[in-house]
Amino acid sequence: MTSADFDNGMRILFLIRSLDHGGAERQLAVLAGELTRRGHTVAVAVFYGDGPLRRELDQAGVTVFDLKKSGRWDIPAFLFRLIRVARRFRPQVLHGYLPVSNSLAALASRFLPGVKLVFGVRASDMDLGRYDRLSAAAYHLEARLSPLADAVISNSQAGRRAVTARGIPAERCHVIPNGIDTDRFHADRALGQSLRQGWGIPPESRLVGMVARIDPMKGHEVFLRAAAQARAIDPSLRFVCVGKGDAALTEQLRLLANDLSLPVIWVGAHDAVAAVYNAFDLFVMPSLYGEGFPNVLAEAMACGLPCVATDVGDAREILEPLGQTVQPGDVEALAQAILNAPKSPCPTAVTRIGETYSVTQLADRTLTVLNHIVGAPD
Repeated sequence: MTSADFDNGMRILFLIRSLDHGGAERQLAVLAGELTRRGHTVAVAVFYGDGPLRRELDQAGVTVFDLKKSGRWDIPAFLFRLIRVARRFRPQVLHGYLPVSNSLAALASRFLPGVKLVFGVRASDMDLGRYDRLSAAAYHLEARLSPLADAVISNSQAGRRAVTARGIPAERCHVIPNGIDTDRFHADRALGQSLRQGWGIPPESRLVGMVARIDPMKGHEVFLRAAAQARAIDPSLRFVCVGKGDAALTEQLRLLANDLSLPVIWVGAHDAVAAVYNAFDLFVMPSLYGEGFPNVLAEAMACGLPCVATDVGDAREILEPLGQTVQPGDVEALAQAILNAPKSPCPTAVTRIGETYSVTQLADRTLTVLNHIVGAPD
């Protein structure tokens, strides 16, 4: 392959389960848009149709292929559709995101000669015992199929350690941190004022919030228990949870908040996440395990928020010394960190995110890996 083959950029096909709200989905949309802006031909194949990020991809000029997966057991026909789409699109790189997509991309790659395969790893030490057998099997299958990958891109050092421990070859694993769109996520308290008013937050109250899907790994129970302890000491504190997820777990958490006599604002999914951050006075990430590069933490920092996080994934590297990390599951330490957190914005955090975790750096680092595996000049 010569440099002439790349005169019109690279052809890259991403594969992901959905275009719903989520850290992996957000990063794919940001990266695909930036690569397209640079002149590469990018498409996203998605298992389950439209989602809130579809419009963003359309506006960026990224082609989206709906593979119309009918359910978790729709595998042979789904693979046929994926292979057919890939042959029509003619990618040089097929790039999966998350274990199921990585595994299905690996199986499809056997029928796509010359196409380079990339696994996208977005998590670290998952507690698979908290999920169903199929979810656990997906992680094991990903490791079994990993020798087929020409490169594995993890968004965190913690993720790299986790996947190499599962047998993914270390020499093929590259760490590329997430990129934060600071045009979208920036400090502007006016953006959050209407939300505060709608939630009934008095001006003198401190609003403490978390943004996460309702999932065992995200630590909502720890957040609620720590919030109750902190509010018993500082009644000016108010709490909000933004995100949706497992319905049964959501109901359990609502009952827990009632048992704790803790008033909590349950927002569900929210499209205007930048406004949400700017409505908060303090951001908390209480995850228990599984995080790689936590998008929400970096986004909150980009908005100038004081932050408290548990020491999972690469959170400590991202946050300290500008904020405090505590051990996952430690309710008392989290409550104390909430009480001790600064009461004013953190402009240094804005600078750190812009200088260290930009979309430009994400795209540059990704292209370095992709150019290497396809044989393109840097």
